Amino acid sequence: ADLRSTIDVPPFARSAMDGYAVVAADTSLASPSTPVVLRLIDRIYTGSPSRTHVTTGACAEIATGAPLPAGADAVVMVEQTAEASPDAIRIFAVARPGQNIGRQAADIAAGALVVRAADVLTPSRIGALAAVGCTDVVVYAKPRVAILSTGNEVIAPGRPLAPGQIYDVNHF
Repeated sequence: ADLRSTIDVPPFARSAMDGYAVVAADTSLASPSTPVVLRLIDRIYTGSPSRTHVTTGACAEIATGAPLPAGADAVVMVEQTAEASPDAIRIFAVARPGQNIGRQAADIAAGALVVRAADVLTPSRIGALAAVGCTDVVVYAKPRVAILSTGNEVIAPGRPLAPGQIYDVNHF
């Protein structure tokens, strides 16, 4: 049967790299010679959503794959930053909204068709089923077909034909 996703994959917007979740507008004047300094308010790791709201003038350290905190609209990669103090980060590059963020449902949206009835279950389709939390699917084996050639007149190729005989072409 057709199987549709009941969830978004991924189920949240996430960081595409290690860095700092920011409000992109805060970085509009950042450059290597004149970095913007933002207050560090949180450290966010994979599997641990942040309860912090990133506001203007603030940032949150974030690991690749970690859920994007509320208020942030970009991630500046760690290579474009430096610690200014234990509570502040220098940003050396301008960020655009959406930069380095994997959006929610980028892979599969809730309601999207994951597999169609009669699709062959390849490794990638099985992975897609796992990604949407599916543990069971109804399957059937590929049918096997056999042809049985019958008749006194049918003989295997390679033998001499006697009067009234024909070679078996259906078997092959």
